[in-house]
Amino acid sequence: MLDRRPLALAALILLGALTPPAVPAFAQAPGPSAPAAPSPPTTPQAGGETLLFTLPPGWKVLQSVDGDSLSRGVFIPNAQDGNSWKDMVVVTMARGSGAPDIKQTYQRTVGAYEKTCQAHTAAVPQTEVKNGVGRAFWTLGCHRRKDMSFGEASFFLFLQGREGAYLVQRIWRTAPFGNEGPPIAGPERDQAIALLKTVRLCDPKRGDRCPVSPGTPVK
Repeated sequence: MLDRRPLALAALILLGALTPPAVPAFAQAPGPSAPAAPSPPTTPQAGGETLLFTLPPGWKVLQSVDGDSLSRGVFIPNAQDGNSWKDMVVVTMARGSGAPDIKQTYQRTVGAYEKTCQAHTAAVPQTEVKNGVGRAFWTLGCHRRKDMSFGEASFFLFLQGREGAYLVQRIWRTAPFGNEGPPIAGPERDQAIALLKTVRLCDPKRGDRCPVSPGTPVK
């Protein structure tokens, strides 16, 4: 059974130095040391906008922060750890007047790869607005990191809701690569796209039927 966990994310825009991996520009990445014990996702506030996504089977919470200034969930496969991970999903959000828009978020993610990679490639965002929610998808490739001997590739999904800005990043660590692109198998790419397709915003004020607690199915 898929582990369906609603994340109620409430955070102000965070500015500061990024540490590996190159994660969303308004989230601080997990450091290379062993992470603190994760806390579970929180219950959505009644009537509030909530980000819903389906965690891949066999994945676990590596790190979870839910506070007034930051909300973030970091996930990796059960067989990997915080030091030697090869696959990661990072979910973050900014809320309030300082929340970034699609353009700002895209520029910050590209800027992070410019700083951390010897060479990088960036795809132009594909954007749409549906049911009042702005969505954008783009990819970034890091041919080789400056600080470690591997490459990195990311798929990004950005959502602009009524109350906040949400970003889901699927990351791969790979062998260094060139213009041929990262060595990611077709099924892996398809699974990542399928994951991002499950991401949505649930907003009772738009008439959505939202779960009232983590794990509650939406009917």
